Amino acid sequence: MRTLANLFAIALLTSASLCAEDFSEQHNASGMRDLKAIQGDWLIQKVVRGGQRLNTDTGQQSVNRFSGDKWFPGRNPDDYTRFTLNGDTVPKQIDMVARDGSKMLGIYRLNDDDLTLVFARPGEARPAKLESENGSPTYLMDFKRQEKD
Repeated sequence: MRTLANLFAIALLTSASLCAEDFSEQHNASGMRDLKAIQGDWLIQKVVRGGQRLNTDTGQQSVNRFSGDKWFPGRNPDDYTRFTLNGDTVPKQIDMVARDGSKMLGIYRLNDDDLTLVFARPGEARPAKLESENGSPTYLMDFKRQEKD
């Protein structure tokens, strides 16, 4: 049985699936380094929405895959979001564009095997801090890189 957090992640990323726009040239040099470093499978450690932590304890962890400029929230190869990274800002920025053209603006921190994403709902301003405050329109997701077998 999927938890609310897993359903949230799948629903959010499914609704933010992108059109076939080419994102490969939109990453700056720092973003390209982070794009290479982010590749692979990541396990959700924590999800916070509007300051409220969501239950992610399902007995099995939700795997997210970053492949190229696509973020897959599960195992369905047709369910992905395209993104661009800007590693020159503080904090670093991630942009996701929905099928209807609306953007989800976010920030991120990538430290070796730890990844934190904070992003706003479509139409909301980019978050300024790596947190999701009470009542805010932001989501925080902490990931740990999945160890290779």
